Amino acid sequence: MKTTILIIGPFPPPLNGAAKNTKKISSQIAEENTKVIELNTQNTSGSAHSRSMIYHAKRLVTTVQNVKSIIRYRDEIKSIYIVPDGGLGILYNLIYALLIRIFTIAPIWIHHRNLINIKNGNFALKLFSSLLNERATHIVLTDSMKTMFIDNINDSSKVEVLSNAATCDVTVEIPTKRPSRPLTIGYMSNLNDDKGFDIICDAFTQLAAHNSSINFNIAGPATDEKSQKLLDQLILALGGNLNYWGSITTNKEDFYLKNDIFVFPSTYRLEAQPNVLFEAMATGSYLISTDHACIRDTLSSTHHQLIKLEDRKNIAINIVEAIKNISKTENFEDWIDTVRTENKDNFEMQMLSAKLHLEQMVSQIRIGIA
Repeated sequence: MKTTILIIGPFPPPLNGAAKNTKKISSQIAEENTKVIELNTQNTSGSAHSRSMIYHAKRLVTTVQNVKSIIRYRDEIKSIYIVPDGGLGILYNLIYALLIRIFTIAPIWIHHRNLINIKNGNFALKLFSSLLNERATHIVLTDSMKTMFIDNINDSSKVEVLSNAATCDVTVEIPTKRPSRPLTIGYMSNLNDDKGFDIICDAFTQLAAHNSSINFNIAGPATDEKSQKLLDQLILALGGNLNYWGSITTNKEDFYLKNDIFVFPSTYRLEAQPNVLFEAMATGSYLISTDHACIRDTLSSTHHQLIKLEDRKNIAINIVEAIKNISKTENFEDWIDTVRTENKDNFEMQMLSAKLHLEQMVSQIRIGIA
């Protein structure tokens, strides 16, 4: 008889970092003699970046459906893996926590992939944690996030660190020498203001005006009308210097290997540890990002530059100045080869450690021992 594992969290569609990671871990848990019940907590259409009344009505319907499933399978659940929402979404998760407390005795792994509620000491997250604490293992993304959780949420919790490097699917050999090409700058994300796409458009336009030989790569779908309009304008303005790759779900290595610098100016309120930074690190790019959420810890041992999270216009200006300075680096070709090698090596060390920890966690979930 198969062991039944209940997994509650975001699943594709739509495809975003949290949903992708949940699906990967669910698939890994299900590889052996295990029955996995996946309860999707996010809406399967629309964007989580636009949270209207319709969005919350759909979330409520989804929550009711998931409640019925928890009650239905309550007697056969061996272990539970749950990914709590950030922001106000944690209120939906309180319903799950109460049901789990009432109807099951299974051990629980709680994988926190949002920083904001931990940073703010959110009352709902404190209540969520206290409802499940005596049989819960909390998983966070960085050591700083662990300290913050203990200080702000629950100082009696069992807390482990597992970075998103564990689920990174970009692994590739990179050439020892950088290919001969103009300086090339990349950006990949869902295209919207939360993920800094308006900032990217501003910065790339300024850089193209400064140096017409710079090339640009952008990948990802526009998630709203404003971003689609900005994309169309940018394609027109940059012409042949911009390669728009559309939405990429496989063979992302081809995109990342075309870049020397990867820029990610996220201002997303629910940001934590973006997958794209690990993916860019895996292919050796120099990294420029906003100093936001868990990004400082994620990039601490890489060649990178952090941009202060402030006025959006100033973020764009600071990105432009950073890239101008990089382009003036003495012996640039040798320097960028060093960056490529050392960033990739750093990523591989993080990835190997994280994947080993993930395997141990998956084994514990399968047998139901925290």
